[in-house]
Amino acid sequence: MDSTRSSKDGPELSSPGESKPDSKLTDRRTKPGRRTEIAEAALRLMAEHGLAGATNSRIGSAVGLSAPALYAHFENRQELLTSAMDLLIERIKQWYSQSSNPDVSERLRELGECHASYMAQEVDGFVLPSFEFIVSPPATGLAHRFGALQRQSYEVLIRIVDEGKAQGSIRPDVDSRVVAWSLVVFAWAEDVARLAGLDEFIEDGISLQILQILLDQATVANPGQVGGKPDASG
Repeated sequence: MDSTRSSKDGPELSSPGESKPDSKLTDRRTKPGRRTEIAEAALRLMAEHGLAGATNSRIGSAVGLSAPALYAHFENRQELLTSAMDLLIERIKQWYSQSSNPDVSERLRELGECHASYMAQEVDGFVLPSFEFIVSPPATGLAHRFGALQRQSYEVLIRIVDEGKAQGSIRPDVDSRVVAWSLVVFAWAEDVARLAGLDEFIEDGISLQILQILLDQATVANPGQVGGKPDASG
């Protein structure tokens, strides 16, 4: 990992043979979104080279900066990496927003069904970097922080399940935590299969059969009402 940074009391120095960013790039660094651009570059490089291989030099080069110039935006490398991690959690939230079906049982089904296709577009931007954080050295604290953020997203699923209980589409006697964790495990299984080249798990519909089993155990077979309104077919 690159740990070089400029002195707080002196000018920032470039590495030997490395040119300083021009004035246009310097101006760009001050604009909102520059931190996001750098964090996105870090995720791409983690997917390609791993966490250790996503060096500050590579990250800086990807966005037209010297490695020391990254510290105009981040206090240290840890802050840069945690900012990149925050982008991953935003992508989980984006997955949750893929369905707004008022029937929670159907919303959960639709989220499960679209997970594989959604994450297929985010292998480099989510799946690979996520696992790099999970297996990072304990001393970095990154795996623990990722777990804490993952717990927050899991709690969103719990609230969705509780919403389904209130509307009558999810069985009132099931443990909301178990249902939420089951969906998380389902998503992880698809991600691991994708990384390991076990495409048949997804393409042959095996993962969706598992999803069906999970939801059958949690949902009301023929709810009399959804969203507080009687079922017109009843």
